[in-house]
Amino acid sequence: MKATVETKELRRALITLAKIKPTETPVTHCVHIKSEGDIVRFTVTNYEATLSIGFYNEGGDGGEHLIAMKDLRKIVSASKDKYTTLMSTTRGLVVRGYTLNNEMVEFPEHPVIEGAKLTDLAGLKKAVDMVKHAAAKEDSRPVLACINIGSIEVAAADGFRLALYAMETPFQGIYPAQYLPIVLSPFTEAFIAQDKDYLYLSDGVSQAWLRPIQRTFPDYSKIIPNPTFTYEVDALGLAHKLPVSYPPGGEVWDRKDHIHLSFNGTLRLSRPDYTADYPAVGSGECQVTLNRLFLKEALTVSAGLTTMGISGPQAPVLVTNGPYSGVIMTISKEPT
Repeated sequence: MKATVETKELRRALITLAKIKPTETPVTHCVHIKSEGDIVRFTVTNYEATLSIGFYNEGGDGGEHLIAMKDLRKIVSASKDKYTTLMSTTRGLVVRGYTLNNEMVEFPEHPVIEGAKLTDLAGLKKAVDMVKHAAAKEDSRPVLACINIGSIEVAAADGFRLALYAMETPFQGIYPAQYLPIVLSPFTEAFIAQDKDYLYLSDGVSQAWLRPIQRTFPDYSKIIPNPTFTYEVDALGLAHKLPVSYPPGGEVWDRKDHIHLSFNGTLRLSRPDYTADYPAVGSGECQVTLNRLFLKEALTVSAGLTTMGISGPQAPVLVTNGPYSGVIMTISKEPT
């Protein structure tokens, strides 16, 4: 095998591939490099997600290697050359004068699912990026660490907040929030197919497989509030106005990252160490206490002129802008 790839693009691809988190299984710490025809592909898997990023390699002569990811990344990261050449020898794969030995494990085969349809993924990638912040970071309840792709909206929820993006989706299913954005990232459009075991994507050069979660996503319709009062705010401006998190060990009230909002023709932000006013257009008096980070993330993805809907100190707050909606549960404890 002989393949030549632009170093900058190879480095970027390896950074993306390394986001597929390895497990204790040795093969998940490797990158499979395979030359077929005029394409050379770099593939990693952890059996939950598999991503294969390809490059055109005119005149490729075939061949494959299974190399430790950390060794290949170290060599490519240090390169100042415009192009990186990979060449097979009897001893292994030579990259920039270094010989990398083949790992003595077998790389799993993945099926090409029939019936794939070409789909523009720009809208779905945007929707996923706008809701992924609301997915749970821990997997104690695996379904909450996922993104639910329904027929008319994309959703994520961790039990304390909900993010929705309304759109007609090209496929449905519940997929790990940790990996769905990664497997979508190489594609602007792709042939997509599904079966019970995998979501499959391919643009003819790169490929991806992602296992769905065989669970039922919670019915979130009951927690979406019908607000009594609405205020319009500049979302990014308000997000930047929020104070930073408390320093470790700070003497504050019970939970360390809350912010109190008072609406009365304008908006006042407060906590024991911070008070600020921010312009808000609306009417009605109400006070709520929210998790500061949850509010900041919802405002940041919403951006632009955003409506905040409030019903009372115990009711969830609704943040909306066009197809995006965010619901944040309130906190009963107020600052002292």
